[in-house]
This record gives sequence, structure tokens and C-alpha cells, in this order.
Amino acid sequence: MRQDESSDGLAQGQGSAGPLEREPGHAPESFPAVNPTACRSGNNGECSLPCDLLARAFAEHAAVMLLVDAQSLRIMDCNQSAALYYGHSRSTLIAMDLRALLVDPSDCPAHFPAEALGSNGGNASVRHRRADGSVRDVEVYSSRFSHDGRDLQCCIVQDVTESRRVKRRLLGSEQRFSTLFEHAGFGIALIDPNGRILDMNKAGVAILGYSLNEIRALHYSDYIYPDDVQRTKQFFHELQAGRRDYFELTKRYLRKDGALVWGRQIVTLVRKENDEPDYFISMLEDITEHRRADDMLRHLAFHDALTELANRALFLDRLGTAIRRGKRNPDFIFSVLFLDLDRFKLVNDSLGHPAGDAMLCEIAARLTECVRDSDTLARFGGDEFAILLDGLSDPLETLKIIERIRKALARPFFLDDHELFAGASIGVVLDTERYDSPEEIVRDADIAMYRAKENGNAVYEIFDSRMHEQAREVLRMETDLRKALERGEFELYFQPIISLRGNRITGMEALIRWRHPERGLVSPGEFIPQAEEAGLIFDIDRWVLANACSILDLWSERYTAAHDLLLNINLSAKYFLKRDAVDDFSEILRVTGVRPSRLRLEITENLILDGDEHVTGKLLKLRAMGVSLALDDFGTGYSSLSYLVRYPFDAIKIDRSFILSMLEKSGDLAIVQSVLALGKNLGLEVVAEGVETLEQAAKLREWGCDFAQGYFYFRPMPASDVMDLLAKPAGLVLTY
Repeated sequence: MRQDESSDGLAQGQGSAGPLEREPGHAPESFPAVNPTACRSGNNGECSLPCDLLARAFAEHAAVMLLVDAQSLRIMDCNQSAALYYGHSRSTLIAMDLRALLVDPSDCPAHFPAEALGSNGGNASVRHRRADGSVRDVEVYSSRFSHDGRDLQCCIVQDVTESRRVKRRLLGSEQRFSTLFEHAGFGIALIDPNGRILDMNKAGVAILGYSLNEIRALHYSDYIYPDDVQRTKQFFHELQAGRRDYFELTKRYLRKDGALVWGRQIVTLVRKENDEPDYFISMLEDITEHRRADDMLRHLAFHDALTELANRALFLDRLGTAIRRGKRNPDFIFSVLFLDLDRFKLVNDSLGHPAGDAMLCEIAARLTECVRDSDTLARFGGDEFAILLDGLSDPLETLKIIERIRKALARPFFLDDHELFAGASIGVVLDTERYDSPEEIVRDADIAMYRAKENGNAVYEIFDSRMHEQAREVLRMETDLRKALERGEFELYFQPIISLRGNRITGMEALIRWRHPERGLVSPGEFIPQAEEAGLIFDIDRWVLANACSILDLWSERYTAAHDLLLNINLSAKYFLKRDAVDDFSEILRVTGVRPSRLRLEITENLILDGDEHVTGKLLKLRAMGVSLALDDFGTGYSSLSYLVRYPFDAIKIDRSFILSMLEKSGDLAIVQSVLALGKNLGLEVVAEGVETLEQAAKLREWGCDFAQGYFYFRPMPASDVMDLLAKPAGLVLTY
């Protein structure tokens, strides 16, 4: 579009007009002079607007103004504001038809409302298009008059696009809010600045259980759980004071029927034009079921599924709280108990796991009766329990509670027509103020519990620092044991077994020794229990079996005296609990070439006590292969006589404790003589262990004992010394 001097150099499509540029008191040069006496209206011949006033209006008024021929609809004149508003030059705009500005040409009659003929003029709402193509909503105030026989209309145009957009938005917002208010799935309430309920939607009324009329008579605090009221009022006050734009709270509500409802509330404030509070909008979501689900998950995370007691995680959390409280208050006293049920495995193995679970639940109930409400009783898993005795008046109160626990567990349990008894070994930590972490206390209570179990079932042991050092020593030994296998630090020693009838060596018992790089030679009694606990015993037993068989094969190749030598080997109970124990045993015999008949396995009662029918089957398979079996340490167990009938033993070994004192104690003498008679009647060989004097050897020979071993004959010796013995001319015959 061409620009001219009347457009002030503004490009086409520019926005709202600036002030009308003119000489003060003068009309624009393009506006024609009008004779007021010549003006006549179309109706009465009178001029509806004095022309001098009209000219002054064009010159002085900053509004967008158009002068239109009512017949031809041609724009006769316009002011500078109109040119700027529509984006056309004045010359272009004056030459245009009014309909060219209309978005909808059919709106043209609206520019000439009937009331425009009156003295006050008339209004019309239409849409105009500007030079840049943009469409604007406008209000047109029209005034009609006649001039020189021409019907003219003066139009003052006001842009109302933004105001109408705002109104439409407000109307849409009101409609949307009304729809949301009525149909939302969550509660919405309108609350006045004093906290009274102005209105509430159906969902909110349903959540709280009141009628709408009832709820309108309430203050918002009337249906909030009492403990949450003060906090809610504080948030409302901060919102009203302008310190918050909104607030969100999760809290409890009380339904009309008294039921507790958990809700998540979001509140915002609507203010008046003067910024004074008008009303609150409160949105409420019922999260009761979510909260119940969360509570259930939290309960499952911190409680034992079987007994409903606290679990390890919750116990450690509360123990940590007790430690921190004790640090702040030196007068605060607490202690920790760690319980392990004695021989509980027998219940599971004999009656099944359902019976074991029922017994654990009953034990949990009895323990609960023994502790106070302030204490924490937890199940750590399996048959282990822990107790935090919180806020004691005196450390000795711990011992009273322990005594109650022992009495409670001493009462019989009745499960499926079975009468059972249970006891617990208890570790105790009293000196708690020196600890910084709950794990350290539980560790030391566990150490004390194991010491109690070593000292006998159903007893308790109080932890002291020496136990910790001993536990550290056990850990060091376990680490060294793992390295010992890799480094080849184990050795085999052998102790001869003597035939009392022929006074000659008929067998050798293989005994493992550990040549520790720092401690020297370590006996099996010091490291075998740790090896069993650490799960290393299977590898150690396999090493013993393989090396003993290899050495026996070597002896047989070199020495005629060793051809019929019987090799006794001690294997732990855990070796036989392995699924592939028999196959492993057979493979070692195949590789070394040793005949099964040249081996005798010494079995302890622990294997029989801890084993099951699978162990029995393995022993029978070994016996069928030709391996002989001996019951070791006979007389020290619980049911030795029944074992002799149930298991295919070839020999009995009398424990050395009876042999050492048989000549001084009549009771031990009776046991030795009884075992000798029992062996004879059952057709079993009897071996006396621990023979240390000539008198003991003579008496055993006199009473008909078959074999003996002990320091009187030989101490355990390395394989090289056995080879020296086999190389002597006398062979294995003893000459003393």
C-alpha cells in the first residue's frame, strides 16, 4: 500500500492510533466546511448535530471516527486515528466502501440502527477487518444527520476485542467451574473468610456424610479430626494473610457417623478487586483406601508375616532411637536380648513346617506376655527373636524379664496331640551406652547368645568385651581357614590302633592337623567347629579322605606290613548331608585305587541326630560297598543303644573320658564293662580310646576288649614316622 503525508509514515496493519495531530481548534484540512444552516435531517429537516460541533469532534477527539454516506456507504471522511487503527492511509480509507471494512457485509445495517436518528444516537456491535487481515470486535456509536441533501452518519469506533475475549474467558471459566463443581469426583467447598461453608458439591457431601443443608451450617473445623484442627487453622490464616498462594494438607476428617476419613486437601483464596479476601476454594480427595494400602505395605515392610511381630528393620530403627535418646539423657537405660530356640529344628523335621510355624506363633505370644508395652519384640527370622527393653528403671530389671521368659517357655506346648517343650539360649547386652550403632549391639547380643548355647541350652549370657575379641578371633580363623586350603597348610597325622589279643598294630586313625604360618600346629578341636560354621568342612573332609587314601595306597606299595592295615577316617556329619557324598566317596576310591574294605568311617552321634532317612540310606550304600562303620565317642550321647540297632555298625569306640577314670570311678568302670558286654552280645568290635597306662591296657585286655589306642602306645605321628614304623623288621608287632 502507498503511504502519504496523512499516514505519518506508519506501515499498513499498525495497531491502535495515537493522538490526532492538528492545529488546536482547527479541523483537518481534508474535512469539508459545513454550513450549519444548510444541514437537514432525513426526518424533520432539522440538523441532528451542529456541523461546527462535528468538525470540532473530528479535530479534537482521539477516538477512531468515520463519516459515512448512508446511501452509498462510501466513507466520506475519517480522522487520523482511524487511518492508524485500520492500517490504511486516510486517502485510501476515504475512497473505500464501508462494507470493505466489515468481516460480514450483512452486518452493514447494524451501522445504521434506528435509534441513530434520535438525539442520543445508537450503538452497534460488529466486526471489522484491518489492512493486515486481523479481525477486531468493535462497538460503533452512530449519529445520523443531513448535509446538502445528503444523508450522513458519523461513526465513533471503539475496539472491544480484548474486553470481549476476557468476558468470554470469564464466562467459559464460570461454566467450566460450575460443571466441575457439580460433577467432580472429589469434594469442592466454597468457604467464607470466617470459615463458614458457603457451598459444597455432591462429592464433598458424600465424603463427609452430611446433607448439604447440614454442611452449610458448619465451620470447616467442625468436621476435621481434633488433632489436625490447629494445624489447618494456621494454614488458612497464612493463606488469608498472603504468606501463601495455596496450601496442601493430608489429614483426617470425621464423617457425621464418626468414621475416620483420610483426605488430601488443597485450598486457594479468591480475592476481591480491592484485594480483600472474598472466599476460599477447598478441594478434598478421599484417600482413605490409599492410606490403608500404604499402611498395609508399611506394616508388611516392618513386621514379620508369620508372627506379626516387628521385623529386623523395625527393631534396628527403634534401637537406633534408643541409642540417640541415651546419648542425650545419661539416665535413660535400655538393654537388648537376643534369643535362639534350642533344638527347634527337630520340631520341623519330625512334625513338619506347619507345626513349626504354629509353635513359633505360640512362642511369640508367650514372649509378648513377658515384655512391657514400651518394649519392642521382633522376630529376626527362623527361630531367632530380639527384644529391646526400653526405658528401664534399673539394669537388674532385665534379669527379671529374662526369668519370666524362661518360665513362659518352660511350659509345654501342645500341637496336634503332641506335647512339646522349648527353651531358648539368650544373649544379653546391658552396657549399652558405649555403642553408636544398633548393628553393633545386635552383633554383641548374638555373640553372647552363642556363648550361652555353648554353655548349655536354656541359659543366658551377658556380653562382655572379651566375647567380642573371641568373636574376632573366630572370624580371623575362618579367614585363615579359607586360605589354608589354597596354600596347602593342612597335614595328616596317624595314630595306631592296637589289637589287644595279638599285641600288634592293625589299623591307623587319620587325624588332620593345621600347620598355621603364625600359630604353628593347630589341633582339629580348635578349627573344625569354625570350619563347620563357615561351610568349609565339606572341602576339608574331601581333602582328608583323598589324601588318606593316597597315603594308604603308597604304604601298601612299599611295605608288606601295610597290606592289611585298616584305615579309620573321621568325617563330619555335614559331609554326609551333602547330596553327592556317596558319589564323591566312590570317585575318590576309584582314583586312588584303595579297596573299600580297607576303610572304616568313624561316625559321631551328631550325624545321626542332625541327619534323616537320607543319611541312613547313604550309610547303607557305603556299607554295601564294603566300607565298615564305627560309632565314635560311644556313651556320651542321648540314644546310643537305639543307634546300634538302627544303623549297620561294625565297631564301637568307647570315649576316652570313661577310659581315663575307669579305675578311679566305679560309675565309669561300670559303663566300660557294660559296653564291652554289649559289643560282645551284638557281635561288634570294641575299641578303647585314650589308653595312657599299662594298668589300663592290662584291665581292658582282661575284660575282653578287642582294640585300644592312646598315648600309652603311640601319639599321633606324621606319615613319615608311620613309614619308619612299617619299615622295621618286626613290622607292626609291639615289643614292650
